[in-house]
Amino acid sequence: MNTKRTNLIRLILLTALVLPAVAMADVQGTGFDGMPPGPYSGSGVITGDPSTVTVVPAASLGGSTPPGATGNVLSIDNRNGSGVVTVTFTFDCDGTYPDAVCQIEYDFFFEAWLIGSWIGVYVDDDGTFSNPDDLFEPPVGFPPSTSWGDNTEREPDCFGTHTITFVVGPGAVAYLDNFDTECLDTVASETADWGTLKSMYR
Repeated sequence: MNTKRTNLIRLILLTALVLPAVAMADVQGTGFDGMPPGPYSGSGVITGDPSTVTVVPAASLGGSTPPGATGNVLSIDNRNGSGVVTVTFTFDCDGTYPDAVCQIEYDFFFEAWLIGSWIGVYVDDDGTFSNPDDLFEPPVGFPPSTSWGDNTEREPDCFGTHTITFVVGPGAVAYLDNFDTECLDTVASETADWGTLKSMYR
């Protein structure tokens, strides 16, 4: 092996040791592509009517497909329900830095079929579902009003086990896919006074 190549390999290995590590992990029970279409068979915990939680091919949803969704997605269809349906997933962010935060990402599509329909997203909830990380309440029209996007929740730390719960109220449908978590090392904020900023742009 020539000297230049050896030095390059050493540099790469040294860089990998010096740079902050970014840990990524899957949210348990969200490998929908590996599940057959039909009743949900993952490790997520369901309360309410379990028959409303199914795995469906993304191609069958047409305009209701979450952005970037492929293969299968999870459907929580509570449009005919009288009470809420909840699905809770568990995950570990596998962090190594005390000040790092755990970022949870997922794609979703939400349909509101009744006035007052809603979906709440709760991270590490205490069981009261009183403080949602996100609450979606689009107005209702026909065709049904919708909300969709790439969503992100941030948790205080990357250590231990966390949960994310989707609470779907009566008259609402949620489609979920592409769950992931990432442990992000925090970057200290920088401050500068007005005189310093002016001198930079003269």
